[in-house]
Amino acid sequence: MRLPILPVTVLLLMASPPCANTTNASGAANPTAPMDWKMALLVVSIVFIIIAIIIFLLTGKKEQLHEAAVEGNRGLSEDEDRFLLILYENGGTIGQAELIKQSSWPEAKASHLAKSLEAQGYVKRIMNEKKNMVKATEKGNAFNRQRRQ
Repeated sequence: MRLPILPVTVLLLMASPPCANTTNASGAANPTAPMDWKMALLVVSIVFIIIAIIIFLLTGKKEQLHEAAVEGNRGLSEDEDRFLLILYENGGTIGQAELIKQSSWPEAKASHLAKSLEAQGYVKRIMNEKKNMVKATEKGNAFNRQRRQ
Protein backbone atom coordinates (compact mmCIF):
# COMPACT_ATOMS: atom_id res chain seq x y z
CA MET A 1 0.00 0.00 0.00
CA ARG A 2 1.34 3.41 -0.91
CA LEU A 3 1.17 6.06 1.79
CA PRO A 4 0.77 9.63 0.66
CA ILE A 5 4.13 10.98 1.76
CA LEU A 6 3.32 14.69 1.89
CA PRO A 7 0.13 14.47 4.02
CA VAL A 8 1.83 12.07 6.46
CA THR A 9 4.78 14.46 6.76
CA VAL A 10 2.54 17.45 7.41
CA LEU A 11 0.60 15.54 10.09
CA LEU A 12 3.81 14.47 11.80
CA LEU A 13 5.13 18.02 11.76
CA MET A 14 1.89 19.41 13.20
CA ALA A 15 1.64 16.77 15.94
CA SER A 16 5.26 16.95 17.10
CA PRO A 17 6.27 18.73 20.31
CA PRO A 18 8.29 21.94 20.08
CA CYS A 19 12.05 21.49 19.76
CA ALA A 20 14.67 22.61 22.28
CA ASN A 21 16.13 26.06 21.90
CA THR A 22 19.07 26.08 19.48
CA THR A 23 20.64 29.29 20.72
CA ASN A 24 23.81 29.61 22.75
CA ALA A 25 24.18 31.29 26.19
CA SER A 26 24.44 34.80 24.71
CA GLY A 27 21.13 34.35 22.83
CA ALA A 28 22.68 34.15 19.37
CA ALA A 29 21.77 31.33 17.02
CA ASN A 30 24.02 28.30 17.40
CA PRO A 31 25.24 27.31 13.91
CA THR A 32 26.54 23.97 15.16
CA ALA A 33 23.21 22.87 16.66
CA PRO A 34 21.88 19.56 15.33
CA MET A 35 19.28 19.79 12.56
CA ASP A 36 15.76 19.85 13.85
CA TRP A 37 14.15 16.40 13.28
CA LYS A 38 11.09 18.06 11.74
CA MET A 39 13.26 19.71 9.12
CA ALA A 40 15.08 16.43 8.48
CA LEU A 41 11.76 14.63 8.01
CA LEU A 42 10.57 17.33 5.63
CA VAL A 43 13.77 17.16 3.57
CA VAL A 44 13.63 13.35 3.38
CA SER A 45 9.96 13.49 2.35
CA ILE A 46 10.67 16.00 -0.41
CA VAL A 47 13.53 13.84 -1.69
CA PHE A 48 11.24 10.79 -1.77
CA ILE A 49 8.56 12.74 -3.61
CA ILE A 50 11.06 13.88 -6.24
CA ILE A 51 12.37 10.33 -6.68
CA ALA A 52 8.80 8.98 -7.00
CA ILE A 53 7.97 11.58 -9.66
CA ILE A 54 11.12 10.74 -11.63
CA ILE A 55 10.37 7.00 -11.48
CA PHE A 56 6.77 7.62 -12.54
CA LEU A 57 7.86 9.71 -15.52
CA LEU A 58 10.55 7.26 -16.61
CA THR A 59 8.17 4.29 -16.34
CA GLY A 60 5.57 6.05 -18.49
CA LYS A 61 8.18 6.96 -21.11
CA LYS A 62 9.45 3.38 -21.21
CA GLU A 63 5.93 2.04 -21.90
CA GLN A 64 5.40 4.63 -24.63
CA LEU A 65 8.71 3.70 -26.24
CA HIS A 66 7.78 0.01 -26.11
CA GLU A 67 4.39 0.66 -27.74
CA ALA A 68 6.03 2.76 -30.46
CA ALA A 69 8.55 -0.01 -31.15
CA VAL A 70 5.80 -2.62 -31.40
CA GLU A 71 3.81 -0.41 -33.78
CA GLY A 72 6.91 0.36 -35.82
CA ASN A 73 7.69 -3.34 -36.25
CA ARG A 74 4.28 -4.17 -37.67
CA GLY A 75 3.13 -0.81 -38.94
CA LEU A 76 -0.24 -1.28 -37.23
CA SER A 77 -1.67 -0.14 -33.93
CA GLU A 78 -2.96 -2.69 -31.42
CA ASP A 79 -6.55 -1.85 -32.38
CA GLU A 80 -5.82 -2.22 -36.11
CA ASP A 81 -4.16 -5.55 -35.38
CA ARG A 82 -7.19 -6.66 -33.35
CA PHE A 83 -9.50 -5.48 -36.16
CA LEU A 84 -7.68 -7.72 -38.64
CA LEU A 85 -7.70 -10.63 -36.17
CA ILE A 86 -11.49 -10.37 -35.77
CA LEU A 87 -11.81 -10.18 -39.55
CA TYR A 88 -9.61 -13.27 -39.93
CA GLU A 89 -11.62 -15.20 -37.33
CA ASN A 90 -14.78 -14.45 -39.32
CA GLY A 91 -13.47 -15.78 -42.61
CA GLY A 92 -12.16 -12.49 -43.99
CA THR A 93 -15.52 -10.72 -44.26
CA ILE A 94 -17.65 -9.22 -41.51
CA GLY A 95 -20.51 -6.77 -41.18
CA GLN A 96 -19.59 -3.58 -39.38
CA ALA A 97 -22.39 -4.14 -36.83
CA GLU A 98 -21.02 -7.61 -36.04
CA LEU A 99 -17.49 -6.20 -35.76
CA ILE A 100 -18.73 -3.62 -33.25
CA LYS A 101 -20.49 -6.35 -31.29
CA GLN A 102 -17.41 -8.60 -31.16
CA SER A 103 -14.92 -5.84 -30.39
CA SER A 104 -17.06 -3.73 -28.01
CA TRP A 105 -15.75 -0.62 -29.80
CA PRO A 106 -17.97 2.39 -30.37
CA GLU A 107 -19.27 2.71 -33.93
CA ALA A 108 -17.07 5.76 -34.59
CA LYS A 109 -13.89 3.91 -33.58
CA ALA A 110 -14.72 0.88 -35.72
CA SER A 111 -15.42 3.17 -38.67
CA HIS A 112 -12.16 5.07 -38.13
CA LEU A 113 -10.17 1.83 -37.96
CA ALA A 114 -11.85 0.52 -41.12
CA LYS A 115 -10.96 3.76 -42.96
CA SER A 116 -7.38 3.61 -41.72
CA LEU A 117 -6.93 -0.03 -42.71
CA GLU A 118 -8.55 0.63 -46.09
CA ALA A 119 -6.12 3.51 -46.69
CA GLN A 120 -3.23 1.12 -45.89
CA GLY A 121 -4.64 -1.51 -48.25
CA TYR A 122 -5.53 -4.17 -45.67
CA VAL A 123 -9.33 -4.08 -46.09
CA LYS A 124 -12.02 -2.96 -48.50
CA ARG A 125 -15.18 -1.37 -47.14
CA ILE A 126 -18.35 -2.34 -48.96
CA MET A 127 -21.30 -0.09 -48.22
CA ASN A 128 -24.80 -0.80 -49.41
CA GLU A 129 -28.32 0.09 -48.31
CA LYS A 130 -28.80 -2.93 -46.04
CA LYS A 131 -25.44 -3.54 -44.42
CA ASN A 132 -21.92 -2.11 -44.27
CA MET A 133 -19.34 -4.85 -44.76
CA VAL A 134 -15.58 -5.03 -44.35
CA LYS A 135 -13.58 -7.51 -46.40
CA ALA A 136 -9.89 -8.36 -46.10
CA THR A 137 -7.81 -7.61 -49.19
CA GLU A 138 -4.96 -9.85 -50.31
CA LYS A 139 -2.61 -7.72 -48.20
CA GLY A 140 -4.87 -8.20 -45.15
CA ASN A 141 -5.08 -11.95 -45.75
CA ALA A 142 -1.30 -12.15 -46.19
CA PHE A 143 -0.81 -10.26 -42.92
CA ASN A 144 -3.07 -12.71 -41.08
CA ARG A 145 -1.35 -15.73 -42.66
CA GLN A 146 2.04 -14.33 -41.65
CA ARG A 147 0.80 -13.77 -38.11
CA ARG A 148 -0.26 -17.43 -37.82
CA GLN A 149 3.17 -18.79 -38.83
